[in-house]
Amino acid sequence: MTQTNQHYNSGVAYGVTVYWCTIVGAVIVLLGSVLALALGWTATPVEQQFSLVLQGQSLVVNMKTMSADGVILIGLTLAIVSLVPAIMISLPNLWRRGHRWVAVFGAANALSIAAATAYAFY
Repeated sequence: MTQTNQHYNSGVAYGVTVYWCTIVGAVIVLLGSVLALALGWTATPVEQQFSLVLQGQSLVVNMKTMSADGVILIGLTLAIVSLVPAIMISLPNLWRRGHRWVAVFGAANALSIAAATAYAFY
């Protein structure tokens, strides 16, 4: 296998992981939106959420009271955090092919995403 094909395979592994995790996250967000808008299964009224967001204020979601807000947050988190396994899948191939700086900075990026997510849920 040529070096170009190996780089291509690393990119494909990264892209496929992000693609499918983002699709699953989007479906979960849509489910949460349907629960919030159609069934009213939300801790914070939708009108209040929209007004807070449009005013530039932060919206606090309590994960302990499982509601549509929490379902939406789980879907968004899955879509964002999917970058971590995608980066980790492509790192060994980059490292073996001599792209060590890219691999090191990719690992640092994955760790910073994971740390920010852990901090957000802490």
